Amino acid sequence: MDRWIAHRQAFENDEVVILNKSAFNDLHDTEPLLLDIETDLQQDRIWLVGTYSYQNDAYRQFFDPDDESALLQELSEYLNDHGSEPIIYYGGNYFDEQCLSRRFDEHGITEGIDHLERAHDLGISAQQELFGPFNRHKLDVVASALGFEYQDPTVDGFVVGSKYTRYLLDGEEPDWDRLKQYNNDDVTALRTIVDHIRS
Repeated sequence: MDRWIAHRQAFENDEVVILNKSAFNDLHDTEPLLLDIETDLQQDRIWLVGTYSYQNDAYRQFFDPDDESALLQELSEYLNDHGSEPIIYYGGNYFDEQCLSRRFDEHGITEGIDHLERAHDLGISAQQELFGPFNRHKLDVVASALGFEYQDPTVDGFVVGSKYTRYLLDGEEPDWDRLKQYNNDDVTALRTIVDHIRS
């Protein structure tokens, strides 16, 4: 079926449809590990990584606003413990993978870089194969079409990056729990999309 026709029908029928299920083979017959990162506005420092493991049915966050190296080392060890699982994130532009690779490299954590060989940007596949009542394929837009609601819709990635950047510049402590909740919501939004594709 033509992509334009599929998109129009999905939009008119107010449903989310998958055009080519084989584009999402990484999600079937595996227990993927979902991942979402938070950075400063310059995108050169990672301070929070949220994950969800289908294997363990468990969320986990790696949070350290002051010691990126320690956070990344702990994350690398966690990825090693989940060595057989594909790592799934939703950027639409390889952002999480490229940023993690740069930061692992900066801190000499080569095993972290190796883990990224099994990383997949679900946002890229979604742009090509997932259609619904939306005009953009942003994580929050697609997840909302599937019924997911963010706990605080006033927070987005720019707000989170701004609050953390302000903390770096002048030491002003943000509401860390609010920012961590946003990250957890992003991971849950990703899980909502993955669950739909796997169903």
